[in-house]
Amino acid sequence: MLFRSSPYGGIVAAKAKKSRPLPPLGPTDRPIALWPFAAEIILTALACASPGLLSAAQCGSDEVPHTSAGVAFQRGCDLKTAGHDKEAVQSFEEAALKARELHDPYWEAKARIYGSTSQLRLFQYVAALRLSEMAAEISKAPFPKNHVVAGSADGNISTIYAELGNFALARQKEEQAVAELKLTPRADLLAQAYFALSYQQIRLGDIAGGVQSSELSIRSAQQAQLSQQVKTQELEATAWDLRGTALLLAAKTGEADRSLEKAVDLYKASGKSLPPAVTMEHLAELKWKVGQDQAALDYITQAFATAVAN
Repeated sequence: MLFRSSPYGGIVAAKAKKSRPLPPLGPTDRPIALWPFAAEIILTALACASPGLLSAAQCGSDEVPHTSAGVAFQRGCDLKTAGHDKEAVQSFEEAALKARELHDPYWEAKARIYGSTSQLRLFQYVAALRLSEMAAEISKAPFPKNHVVAGSADGNISTIYAELGNFALARQKEEQAVAELKLTPRADLLAQAYFALSYQQIRLGDIAGGVQSSELSIRSAQQAQLSQQVKTQELEATAWDLRGTALLLAAKTGEADRSLEKAVDLYKASGKSLPPAVTMEHLAELKWKVGQDQAALDYITQAFATAVAN
């Protein structure tokens, strides 16, 4: 079997007739998989389950305050980490209301963002959007304005619009998230925002913009590792993978190969014995495109094996 990508990012299998029976990729084709889980990485930046960047014990990079709002907030984090998002929503709402009573806009906005991410995981898009917009309004008030929370809120709003299929508005909101986070020392969150922006740009056909944003994501992840002493190898690896995907779409196979191999090296350096299945799929697409059918088949076989194992 040889594999050709569909316009929707799925895998289409075609029986091999002789040597290379499949036509070249057209402009609407996508790689075998174009990071379908981007919404999980996009700025649920303050979420408990943020991928390897934030401490689940503290439910973020901030120490939870010893107040009634903090107690409710921590309870929401614990519920969210355990997968009980419906109950977590209620705790975050309680935390937001108590923070308002205490005249604490930072924790009110943060609780709204966490509530939004739980609503998003429950596919309650209207409720999630309402909470994120409330958080954005609170955090963007002139005094005191908090760029980290504002950027996180904009990122969540972008995620919601992307989930609803409004990619143009998702891109606009992600650009706002980048602008806010550039004003903060949080290079780790900026790396996530650039990654999300790259993904939206690629979906809208702006391949050059997607490549540039993925490179900025890589640089920000590297900066975070140096300045914040946080482990960002996995995040950097996903950005190298996304860059390789974009270059593959642009038919720049040499550069795409180097990017994907860099992603593989970083995944291994982060402690993974094998890269994610999606990276193997991208490598399969690359090998097929340059005429290395057996290598493509080997990679796609590894991809299926990795997906089944996980």
